[in-house]
Amino acid sequence: MRIPKIALPNTALLVALLALSVPVTGQHTLAVTQPGGPGTIRLDVTGVQPNAELYNLVQATPHSPTGGGPIFGLGLAGSEGLLSQILSPLPLPPIHVLADGSGNYTWNLTSTPLGAMVPVDVVSIQWNAGFVSQSSVVFVTLDL
Repeated sequence: MRIPKIALPNTALLVALLALSVPVTGQHTLAVTQPGGPGTIRLDVTGVQPNAELYNLVQATPHSPTGGGPIFGLGLAGSEGLLSQILSPLPLPPIHVLADGSGNYTWNLTSTPLGAMVPVDVVSIQWNAGFVSQSSVVFVTLDL
C-alpha cells in the first residue's frame, strides 16, 4: 500500500516543529517599545527575508529566565494562548503577518491609557520556504 504525500500548510508545519522541539536556526531582531508613553505600543521586526511569514507570539505569563522556556523560549504557563496565536489566520496583525519587501515589519497601537501594567514575553518566528528563524525573547512590562 502506498501512502499519499500530504502537503501541510505553513501553520501546520510550524506546529509540528513546536511539537517535535526542532531547534530553530538563525536570528532576526524584535523590539517592543512604547514611544509615545502609556497607551502606545510599537512592535518592530527587522532582518527577516522579504515577504516572510511571521508569527509574533505574545505570552502574558513571562518565563524566568527570559528566553529559557521550551516553546521558542516562552514558558509553558499560559501556553494555551500560544497555540491559538500559531493557528491564527493570515493576516492577523500583529500576531500572524507578512514582512514587507525589505524584510521588516512594524505595528503601532495608540489608545487611551488605562493605568494597567502588563508584563509580557514576546518572540518573533519567521517561516519562509522551509527556513525558520527566531528573535530573542523580549520581556517588557507594558504601561497600558
